[in-house]
Amino acid sequence: MICTLVIVGLIGRSVEFSSAQFAEAEISSTDGGSSITGDSYCTLPQTEIDLKQLDEHWFGRTGATTCAEPNQLSLQQLLGDVGIKQLANTQFPDVTPLTPDEVKCVLLDDDNGTFPNGSPMSLILQGCTQVMIPGAAINNIFNASEPTVDDLLRSSQGLMIDPNTKNTVSMCKQDMPCKKFNEFLVNGTLQEAAVRCGCGEKMGNNHNSADFNCSAQLGAEFQNTSNGRSDYCYNMLDQNATGVHGPMFGSIYWINAFLAYSFGDLDGLGHMPGCRV
Repeated sequence: MICTLVIVGLIGRSVEFSSAQFAEAEISSTDGGSSITGDSYCTLPQTEIDLKQLDEHWFGRTGATTCAEPNQLSLQQLLGDVGIKQLANTQFPDVTPLTPDEVKCVLLDDDNGTFPNGSPMSLILQGCTQVMIPGAAINNIFNASEPTVDDLLRSSQGLMIDPNTKNTVSMCKQDMPCKKFNEFLVNGTLQEAAVRCGCGEKMGNNHNSADFNCSAQLGAEFQNTSNGRSDYCYNMLDQNATGVHGPMFGSIYWINAFLAYSFGDLDGLGHMPGCRV
């Protein structure tokens, strides 16, 4: 089977590679290893071998694991209290989670009364946290319903129910909350809400780390590929059709865990899926 991956950099230049071309791509190691090193972990690779290693590099840092079937296991259940604290300390040492009052203010932001029922950004953020970290305490702020078993199973796959069509789609499908939230993350709207809520400096500092910017760059590149723009955002990691939906890809999972911790502290981080499919 021939699959095509379109790699789009931040400058808008795209290159297409088929799986047949991947087999001919130059790999520096002669024993089947990868050429990916150092700063390459911030760049979308042009070979399947490197793409798989990039995934393993980022996903391996999260403490999560991979399962054969959809499951309900959370990161908290997998790592335990001590493990979750160690994960936060090692991966997000410079992050200061928002306080409950700050989170509530951002989640219910009305842009100085312009949107009495919540600003577009706040409503999108609510929708994203509900599917990304189902059952987390911050979802109680806007009275989200308790997640069902099916919700948790979908979460382990990076999937959700499209509220418009009721079809199962990837969380990173166009117009889904977590995909649209990225716009507010990069265009300053989220930061503006944080300033109104008195936590602008804290959020700015949180988003100033090299790892955050590196994974954000990768996420932007992935979401501009043809796969990233599809309903399922499925990323092939090898020619055997092994792969994951976009939200479960290593660097995207890592930045989602970063945001879960930033907004939900250890509880938010602990409600990330512990075992991806």
